[in-house]
Amino acid sequence: MKYVGIIVLFFLGCQNKKPNDINETVLNDNTLDVSTNTIIIERDKVFLDSMYTCKCDQFISKLEEIPNKDSNAYRITITSKDGTWKKSKLINTRPEMSRISYCNEYYTVVSFACGRPCHSELFVFTTDDKPDEQYGYTQIVKNNPNIIGYIKNEEFETLILHNFKNNKEMVVDIPEIGFYYYGQIDSMLIKNGNIILHYSTDNQMHETKTINIKPLL
Repeated sequence: MKYVGIIVLFFLGCQNKKPNDINETVLNDNTLDVSTNTIIIERDKVFLDSMYTCKCDQFISKLEEIPNKDSNAYRITITSKDGTWKKSKLINTRPEMSRISYCNEYYTVVSFACGRPCHSELFVFTTDDKPDEQYGYTQIVKNNPNIIGYIKNEEFETLILHNFKNNKEMVVDIPEIGFYYYGQIDSMLIKNGNIILHYSTDNQMHETKTINIKPLL
């Protein structure tokens, strides 16, 4: 009977410990869940901020979506960092599919998908007198943001260069570019009065084309 009593006491002792152990485990798990959720929320906030906010040396651009609208579904606001200038307007880009992809001292770019593989870019300028301009499959010259290349009517073997300063354009034939690259240029750089294009071809070769841009200036 003595041994039976000891076993009973041991069993009751174990029973008394289990709820505490369980509570501590649940508490630790809940604390871990809260911590993990906080990290996820912060990470998502940073990601969303990067999609809808852009900062450069002089300006801060913010894109706000207006829910349940089929058109004019976004408001873009560009504010100078010293607080002396502000532009705020509705823009007609694709609802639930638009984001800020780039900004500089001259403009903010709002990009949106228009169907695979189509994408379009709206340029909102940091001046009051220059209207917005929209182009498809757009790329910016790396060392001169006033010049872009774009594709029109999905003619991917023809790249159109556009100068924002004077609205001059020139057409560049790129028949070697791969079909599945959809006119995507790897890089565009101005050097010694030329634009140097680097792009890939269907046979996975790398092509370089040098274009004199005097007619564009």
